Amino acid sequence: MKRPFGIRKFSSCGRAAGLMVLVLGCNSARATLFTVDVTAANGSQRHDTLATDSIISLPNGTQQWKGTSLQPGAYFMQYDLLLDADPSVSGAIAYTNSTSGVQTVSITVSLTVAPTVPAGATAFGSSALTLADANADGTGSVLPVLGGAIYNALINTNVTHKTLFDDPAGLTVTSLGGTSISSAGFGNGTSVAASNIGIQYNFRLSAGDTVTFNSTFTVVPEPGAVNLVWAGLSILALVHIRHRKVYKRQEA
Repeated sequence: MKRPFGIRKFSSCGRAAGLMVLVLGCNSARATLFTVDVTAANGSQRHDTLATDSIISLPNGTQQWKGTSLQPGAYFMQYDLLLDADPSVSGAIAYTNSTSGVQTVSITVSLTVAPTVPAGATAFGSSALTLADANADGTGSVLPVLGGAIYNALINTNVTHKTLFDDPAGLTVTSLGGTSISSAGFGNGTSVAASNIGIQYNFRLSAGDTVTFNSTFTVVPEPGAVNLVWAGLSILALVHIRHRKVYKRQEA
């Protein structure tokens, strides 16, 4: 994943240079949560928490969470997510309503950040929605919950930072097997101190149809913190160069 503002990913938090990286935080110890809450047309409800045993660590330091969740008579979901200690949550989720009525759904993916990202950090995100007439009945819709938004960027235990696709925004299809696509984003917003971040989707989906979310939410330290880190690394580099010069003189 490309780091904004030229921030480079460090593979460890060891040695002198690594100590300066601790200003941003070495977030190797972190937890994730992936939940799905569904209310069927008849009012029945279910709550599912996906197991984290399918998370794998990638060479660039991110974690990939990829898999499927089949709940017969309720829904089928595929997901491919990237979780980054910077911190960032991104990826795609495809959700299919397997019932004969409209479902009200809430999907939440969250990432614990340790240590906390300080207040004043820059936060930005985006989301693309694709609605497909998966049951080929010629109609379909994905809409926000009344008065809410489909995409919600969360900071600190379900506190909404920014929203996209606010009520009454949504997607519809009116052709057999048709699709509909829309995208939106935000940037340059500042956040409060963040101990966790996440993305939550709240929506109403027509019977038999599929909605796909491809989204991201990223929080980066304030520019002053980044400058402090690079200033510290520069000082360490100068000290190292000076030590090398002294060593060469001693050899001569």
